[in-house]
Amino acid sequence: MAEPGKPTGVITGEADSGNPRTICVEGNVVGAALIVGDNNIVTIVYGDRAARPSTDGLERSSTYVRQIRIFLSSPGDVVHERQLAREVVKELVAEPFLRDSVTLTIVSWDDPDAPVPLLANLTPQEAIDQGRPTSAACDIVVVVLWSRIGTPLSDKFRKPDGSPYLSGTEWEYEQALNSPQRPDILIYRRTEKVLLDADDPQLTARLDQKNRLKSFFGRLRNSDGSLRAGVTDYESPTTFYERLKKDLRERIANILSRPAADRSEFAASKTLVVQPWKAAPYPGLRSFVSAETEIFFGRGREVDAMLAALRKPARRFLAVVGASGSGKSSLVEAGLLPRLSEGVIEGSEHWPVFKLSPGAFGDNALMALASRLEVALPTHYRKQPTEIAKILAETPRQLSNYADALVVGRPRGTPIVLVVDQFEELFTVTSEVRRACFLRLLAECSDDPRVLVVATLRADFLPQCAAEPSLGAQLQEGTFVLGKPGPTALLDMIRKPAERAGLEFEDGLDEEILRDLGGDAGALPLMAFCLEELHRRTNVQHALTIQTYRDMGGVKGVLKRRIVELLEMLRKDADLSGVLPQMFRALVFVDEAGKAVRQRANLNELLAGPAPMPELVKMLVAPGRVLLAEDVAGRPTVMLAHEALLQQWPALSEWLESNRTDMQRVQRALSSLNSQESRDRRWAVETLAEVKPATQEVINILIGILEHPRTETRASAAEALGRIGPVSPAIVPALVAVLHSDEYPMVRGRVAQALGRIWLVSFDSVVQQVEQELVVALGDGDASVRQSVVEALGSIGPRAAAAIPALQNADRIEMNGVVSGMIHVALTRISREP
Repeated sequence: MAEPGKPTGVITGEADSGNPRTICVEGNVVGAALIVGDNNIVTIVYGDRAARPSTDGLERSSTYVRQIRIFLSSPGDVVHERQLAREVVKELVAEPFLRDSVTLTIVSWDDPDAPVPLLANLTPQEAIDQGRPTSAACDIVVVVLWSRIGTPLSDKFRKPDGSPYLSGTEWEYEQALNSPQRPDILIYRRTEKVLLDADDPQLTARLDQKNRLKSFFGRLRNSDGSLRAGVTDYESPTTFYERLKKDLRERIANILSRPAADRSEFAASKTLVVQPWKAAPYPGLRSFVSAETEIFFGRGREVDAMLAALRKPARRFLAVVGASGSGKSSLVEAGLLPRLSEGVIEGSEHWPVFKLSPGAFGDNALMALASRLEVALPTHYRKQPTEIAKILAETPRQLSNYADALVVGRPRGTPIVLVVDQFEELFTVTSEVRRACFLRLLAECSDDPRVLVVATLRADFLPQCAAEPSLGAQLQEGTFVLGKPGPTALLDMIRKPAERAGLEFEDGLDEEILRDLGGDAGALPLMAFCLEELHRRTNVQHALTIQTYRDMGGVKGVLKRRIVELLEMLRKDADLSGVLPQMFRALVFVDEAGKAVRQRANLNELLAGPAPMPELVKMLVAPGRVLLAEDVAGRPTVMLAHEALLQQWPALSEWLESNRTDMQRVQRALSSLNSQESRDRRWAVETLAEVKPATQEVINILIGILEHPRTETRASAAEALGRIGPVSPAIVPALVAVLHSDEYPMVRGRVAQALGRIWLVSFDSVVQQVEQELVVALGDGDASVRQSVVEALGSIGPRAAAAIPALQNADRIEMNGVVSGMIHVALTRISREP
């Protein structure tokens, strides 16, 4: 089965080997395709529109097109450029001035679509005898060089003057240069500095390659120092892409202007039915994924800059920092990671990648990491994610051992890559204690060559990150600021995905969208949502029209209008006034400073809620809508598809403004639990006790604080858990664990009191569990804890009748007079008639 969104093809007519074939897209729109032939030839064709009726009523099954061969010659350090060169050829063959008149054939030794190797150590005659094309037989030869000239040839291959070839690349260049057919030769040289590591075991070989490359370019000069061959310098792969596209367009036009040497340059085409990009070419509110790199445009320079940063041996941490909606996640997922998998950094095709969001498991960021590692670790290392998270919390350096285990069988020195998306969740949903554990792990890895960390971070959380001593140092060296794309890049984002899907823009539509975007740095998700909606409403001619765009409300109005439409559909049969605030509270987090971010909610809990909550969630989660459902290690979650909804969803925006102050107050109270001042902690407990109902997010944070190193903070968290409501199923087990394990009597006593309060308001199954645990705690070795337990049982009154035998037994063995007296009081209260 083909991957969603990937081109698939069916041959509908016979095709002779080597003949180009016209491409018809579902009988309507024509698209570009790769036709893989023999001998490392990949022909790219863009045929005529199959469904357009002919004016004379006759069907045509073939056309005549000119065939142009392009030879790619380069060593292994410019993998990125080779891939971009193929992309350029795909785009050129789809341009109107070429699509009906030419097929372009790529010839290279390493083409992924034609894996038979083109051996550079064959003589031209040997290559011809084996049916292999040589650079001399092509129309255009593209030579790309950076830090090396390539693998040396054996001594039996010599130039006419008897001197050896520097490499196969030079051999290919010389064959083209001396060919009677006089192909056009384009030489490109990357000027980016190459950093050499003095400890690199390959240092000598790298220096030798550098000297050979210098010698090659030296031979391109005459004795007077003037150039005898043109060389185009470029700074980055994206610059190369732009220049090559311009140069090839000019060279191809020049070749087409010349008469063909003979009819062999033409070939009758057959039909290959190829579907274009099948899914929507725009992601809507969600981020791009790696499988969509083919439709990800407009960020080439940013990808180049990130790759350049990661090539530095000392760079172990890179944070992509930008405004909400600037495309940070998409840049990493669909821009950076696919390039790494292609090996654009030496060896990066072997780097295993582990992607996580810190808040995927509530407040436990290490659990998010552990769940990713667990499925990939060898059997003898494999444990439950909870165990792995505990090990990493206690011994952060253990990650290095895990890294070694994860790269067994790969080249020596291969690192693992941790992609931490939405890094700001460490400062929102993650508790202080667990945030400290995660940051400690990152600090331990900062100088470890076995671990590479790439993070995405909202710019407004940069000050909080920089305030963390260990993180601040890493950010100082490893921050990549993602700015808003310029007009040219935005037009690429608008136009090129549509081209890949065989769609056409009405003249002026792309410019109108660009004008409507204005200067908003975070408008990319609105643009993507608008274009996705526009694609959804595409007419039968596969044209995106200005009128449809305007009817939708344009970039700034389409999202609001879509949400209103969805809610109105549900309001016909249900009242949403009660469930919308409940859903918003589950999906939105507000920090102490009032900054709002989205957060994950438990999908099953929302679906189990009272009507019409299940219907509301299902409608908003449906494809192309505003909620994103995701399975996190077997746990169904749901979240806002993008933070742009915080402003663009009118009901949500209004609710947020009405509740922002209260939500800020809760976060300040949670922070104050760690205050050195007892009055601040008391204010925090009283404030949290007033929160009714308490959100699961607040409960999770309080449970996390039960592990805080400060005794007073743990005690205050326990008290707060006893006073908030309603009781969450997670509260009692968390308090019970502390009751039996905390080494400080003050904490255990406060937990006992909290359990007593919970008993008063709980249902039967919780009452039974609390009762059993408090009875066990009557045997605590500290008198103050026993006193708190007795007090808790007594405060419950007659409902604690089942505890009477345990209290009577405790009274018989109790040595402390105060505790014994309190037992008598408790027994009196419990024995009263209800």
